Amino acid sequence: MTVTNRAIGLGAVRLDLMDSLSSLGPEAMTVFLRQLRARWSARSSARSCTSASGA
Repeated sequence: MTVTNRAIGLGAVRLDLMDSLSSLGPEAMTVFLRQLRARWSARSSARSCTSASGA
């Protein structure tokens, strides 16, 4: 996540994802992406709430 956040912070508009051993099947990659999106969404929501409260 740290590298991904850094890339986005530097202006990345596309991230190519590939597991190093190419061992993830299509279903596993789908689950991985769902979890990644959920984490991003949760972090984004938490940051928005913090920003809105002025903290």
